[in-house]
Amino acid sequence: TSIAEQAKKTAGRRDWDEASYFDELAVRHRDYVPIARRILKWAVERGLDIWWGKGIQDPSFIPVLDFAGIRQQLFGIYLSGVFEVQFQYYKHPPFNHMEYRRELANKLNLISGVSIPEERLTKRPSFSLALLQSEDGLSHVLSTYDWFVNQLKHHATKEGADG
Repeated sequence: TSIAEQAKKTAGRRDWDEASYFDELAVRHRDYVPIARRILKWAVERGLDIWWGKGIQDPSFIPVLDFAGIRQQLFGIYLSGVFEVQFQYYKHPPFNHMEYRRELANKLNLISGVSIPEERLTKRPSFSLALLQSEDGLSHVLSTYDWFVNQLKHHATKEGADG
């Protein structure tokens, strides 16, 4: 029965890695491969951990900041061609406060076609990677998340110094 229990737990799951993710993305959304590769490169260059999803239907990769005692997911890039903002998981200062979530949403809303409404600031809103096919859109989302990471690091360092 323990084997049956384990089989139930792992049913509908798969371990993904960079190679398998990008192979499948090329099948599903070939046009999004350069976008996802650039986002991954950006995350790796900043020393972020990469968490590869386990889903079968719509797996993702998620850059994660691990710094000064905080571990924070940034966003998800899904095989369905979606960029997901992960407000629901923003538990660390300053993004545990609505004013900073609002500022992040406002920055992302400057990308043509992106519209994150106020009521989604505690959820996981998403938009199509197609909106990042322009250099302006992709550069803007990456610079916005540079700001995000810098804010997290600044607050973590400040709290460490205050503690």
